[in-house]
Amino acid sequence: MGKSFSFYKELASHSHVQERNREANRIDHDLNMHPTSKSANKIGKSSRGFDHVFWFGDLNYRIDTTFSMIMTLIEKSQFEVLLNNDQLTKEMKKHRCFKGFKEAEISFAPTYKLKSNRQYDAQRIPGYTDRVLFKSQKSIECFFYQSFDLQISDHQAVMWIGAISV
Repeated sequence: MGKSFSFYKELASHSHVQERNREANRIDHDLNMHPTSKSANKIGKSSRGFDHVFWFGDLNYRIDTTFSMIMTLIEKSQFEVLLNNDQLTKEMKKHRCFKGFKEAEISFAPTYKLKSNRQYDAQRIPGYTDRVLFKSQKSIECFFYQSFDLQISDHQAVMWIGAISV
């Protein structure tokens, strides 16, 4: 039997972290698949029956600090400090959403909110809204996780390249 994959794309925009968490958990619950094997139960509700599960796209979480502080940290490439204040990172560490999911190390600036001149929009708090999360019954290795500018949106695109053990 081959390996099974499941892909989920983005969350709706909500103004509060709790609403985003609620939506992610609701989707996880509502997409409760019937397990196809005993081992499928190990990785969570929406993951049942799948060997590998990915959430990707605009998850809409922001950074909990001021615009000016974010700009200062971006200029100094202090992405670790930004991520320590990232809502999704904090919520996942507290097991409030995306339970059991992992993310490759982020070494790029926030991907949202950019104006047409590709500068951050001071009217909105920038964030790492665009993400790739994964969980698997086997190991997943990330070779590349980076943002790049396609200049077609107020977001920068994110690319993830990796390999999955089978």
